[in-house]
Amino acid sequence: AGVRKETDIEALQSAHLPSLHPLILDVTKPADVGAAVEHARALAPLPVWGLVNNAGLGYPIPVELADMERVRKLYEVNVLAIIAMTQAFAPLLRAAPSGRIGNVGSATGTMATQCDGIYASSKHAVEGLTDSLRLEFSAWDMSVSLLVPGQVQSDMWGKLTGHNAPAEKDLNPEQYALYEPLFEQVDKAVSGFLPLLSPASVTSEAIAHALTKPHPKTRYLVANVNGVPLWFLRGLCGLLPDRLVDFIKLNL
Repeated sequence: AGVRKETDIEALQSAHLPSLHPLILDVTKPADVGAAVEHARALAPLPVWGLVNNAGLGYPIPVELADMERVRKLYEVNVLAIIAMTQAFAPLLRAAPSGRIGNVGSATGTMATQCDGIYASSKHAVEGLTDSLRLEFSAWDMSVSLLVPGQVQSDMWGKLTGHNAPAEKDLNPEQYALYEPLFEQVDKAVSGFLPLLSPASVTSEAIAHALTKPHPKTRYLVANVNGVPLWFLRGLCGLLPDRLVDFIKLNL
């Protein structure tokens, strides 16, 4: 299990799970990725039969005002790191019986809203990447699944909303004033759905299914959006005209 801090390692070790091997892993650093592969290889003869790409960053801000350095960093973590980790672990997964990969996307990958373009576009890339990998690895009976969570309980909400929101911290007064009505609308929407967040367990249960069941799904649509099941909303948005969907999003 890759973590970012020593305190995370200590927390996982306190669970006293002998099969859990936490290690420091920055998925954007080739040296860390290589060390993770060697760590996994050292566990032989146990096969490496599963890889979960779960690292991610958020950046809720209008596209016009986005800082390009932060955009590049987000894409490096949310998209390029999946490619790097998959390339690094593919030989080990291919050697295992029926290797598995689980990529964590997001409902916003196909249902983007205001101030969501940077994050949503990265998750849309994860959708396409996962579809292609599923076809490419089928020759070795490897399964590649996409986990698509809706609004799930996470520390991320506190880091990216309220006074911690990029709009509050990073913009000058002129930039903020330009989109102030939108920021107020987004803050109101977030306050409304925070009490309705689904437990994080819905995602971990889907990941466990993708890694362990004989017939994993290609997509796992889990959790709710504003209290409505994601599977229902995604299907509905696929049936309605784009302009009508836009109207609904703008008036939530």
